[in-house]
Amino acid sequence: MSSARKQGTCCALCFLWHRKILFLTIPKKATPMRNRLQPFLCLLGIMAFAPILSGCNDTLDLAPDAPDHAWHPDVSTQQASGHHSLVIPKDVADHDYSLPADPDLPVRQTDILPDKGHPYSLPELIDLAERNNKQTRIAWEQARQAAIGVGLSQASYLPQISASILGGYNRLALPLPSYLSQRGYMTSDSEAIYPKLTLSYLLFDFGARDAGVREARNESYASNVMFNAAHQRLLLGVSRAYYALDAATANLASARQALDNANLLLRAAQARRNNGESTIVDLEIARRNAAQADYQLQQAVAMEHSAHYELLDAMGLPAATALTVSGSAEKTLPPAIPGHIHQLMEEALRQRPDIQAGLARLRAANAAVDVAHASLMPRISIGANVEGYIGQMRTRGTDLLGTPTPSPNVGIVQPEGGAFMQFDWPIFMDGQRTNEIRLSESRAAQAKDTLEQQTDTATREVATTEDALQTSLSQVSAAMALRTAADRAFRAAAQAYAHGVGTLTDASSTASALRQAQAAYAQSHARALTNAVALAFVTGSLLWLPSVMQEFSDPY
Repeated sequence: MSSARKQGTCCALCFLWHRKILFLTIPKKATPMRNRLQPFLCLLGIMAFAPILSGCNDTLDLAPDAPDHAWHPDVSTQQASGHHSLVIPKDVADHDYSLPADPDLPVRQTDILPDKGHPYSLPELIDLAERNNKQTRIAWEQARQAAIGVGLSQASYLPQISASILGGYNRLALPLPSYLSQRGYMTSDSEAIYPKLTLSYLLFDFGARDAGVREARNESYASNVMFNAAHQRLLLGVSRAYYALDAATANLASARQALDNANLLLRAAQARRNNGESTIVDLEIARRNAAQADYQLQQAVAMEHSAHYELLDAMGLPAATALTVSGSAEKTLPPAIPGHIHQLMEEALRQRPDIQAGLARLRAANAAVDVAHASLMPRISIGANVEGYIGQMRTRGTDLLGTPTPSPNVGIVQPEGGAFMQFDWPIFMDGQRTNEIRLSESRAAQAKDTLEQQTDTATREVATTEDALQTSLSQVSAAMALRTAADRAFRAAAQAYAHGVGTLTDASSTASALRQAQAAYAQSHARALTNAVALAFVTGSLLWLPSVMQEFSDPY
């Protein structure tokens, strides 16, 4: 049975219940017996009808019917929920696991660039990423939640005031001895309203509230620090993707140049073949080299597209965004890193967000230990309440002769109230407080060990990243010299082959070497810039990329 049919059945049963068709009615002539048995019959009816109502809550039909058949949404259920445009094909196969389109699912817009066609630089890309990436918004909400936690902890300093109103009807039956009432009982009917206003205020708790506020404030500080860390991770991710795209773009340019060089040698081989100065072998080798260069060009195109999508993903933009990026291939780099390794490590230990957050969490853990110790101490609080009794009561009984003796209604409107001072001291709680203290102390020790581990990791990351940057700067210098020498060698070999004083093998070898030298320079250049950003990241100084990269803008 579907959920809609079950709901219809339940509604029908409820209708019958409401019309009293399901109840065993008592003839109206037996009025006293009817009045006595009617509540019990109602209770029996509820007990008998409860299993039927619980069966209406069986929702297994909402899951797939079998493990080897496809699930498809119920059209009636979807329309009842507001999805009126869903259309389920009638001839859907059991193994067709495709789902109909849901119009309520949002689709991200791709026209979110403020200036279409504009080549965006790295700082502009970072600005776009900070406005569109969801990770920074998640970190922002977490920081806001931690700040709200501080407010929750500070609320313990304020008095607690609550108001309540209780109203209703109550019927009581009291047994009486036979010499007082022939029926043996009397009834009392009362209607009343009880408004109540309560005040409670904690006066003294041996510093438990203060420690709780310190814990919340340190957690809030750690969340704020990790918010900055989320932005730094975003900067690092966008920078890496940008420089990877820059290297892929440079590799694509060198692949196009390699194809042009291969075609140049092919034309020279064709001209020498037409003049009878070379063999068919040289011509076919030149054609093979041109075809291979074209294949490598297509590989470079695929790599450039992949790097472009990775940049969009790092920025949090849709994959269909038409983004134009300005390159940094002409950016010069210094031959060495300014500063000393020990100075960089010292900066890392003082500025890294994860270390600062670890220190704040350690302080919060120590505050939690104080809270646990304070729970063993007494608490002194005051309380007050103001309430009232507003209602009336009437009783019914019989005298010795069985004559009903109803009493007149008695009304009451009286205020009530009180003020108290309470002293609480947990003396024995079966080891609960002791275990809470041990748990908090263990968490504090864990936070301390975590901070020490983060410190060791930071110094190791600074050392390895500094070494990688220094090595990559040396590789850039060597790759630049290699590229210049390879370009000269190819030009000389190509001219020599075109004039008949060189061989195609030499020209092809120099063309391949030039292609490799250009790719090596592009990769080493991008790697050096990436390592420079990574070094700024591991030292905790990656706040904004232009200021970080300013040191790497001096020419040789």
